[in-house]
Amino acid sequence: MTPGGRQRGEGVNRTWVAGRHLRVEATLSADEADQLASRARAAGVSRARYLIDAALDRPDTISERRAWAKEVERAERVMRTVATNVNQLARLARSTGRIPEGTGETLTAVREASAALMAMARAAGYRPEDSP
Repeated sequence: MTPGGRQRGEGVNRTWVAGRHLRVEATLSADEADQLASRARAAGVSRARYLIDAALDRPDTISERRAWAKEVERAERVMRTVATNVNQLARLARSTGRIPEGTGETLTAVREASAALMAMARAAGYRPEDSP
């Protein structure tokens, strides 16, 4: 059944469920089929998913997006660790009244890491002005 179309046969009274219901077929030569299979395998996706991503001009495959997500998670973990360390330095400075040696270099490294993480997020399409 197509959206707005009439359903026939068993289950005609069931509710139309949104999702993927349309099918597209393509005829390939043996060489094209081999190349498609090879590229899809290299991308870590099915042939159908590879074709859909290519046809809709999606720059990344699902496996590349998953790898990207893992990198972002790793970067978040590192930044949380760094933030904890900066907190410890601040607590030490407050309790002793002295700034620990190397704090300036540490804060410079934190600023650089933060800028790199923000550049990475922007490259992925994150816009801080659109965030709540």
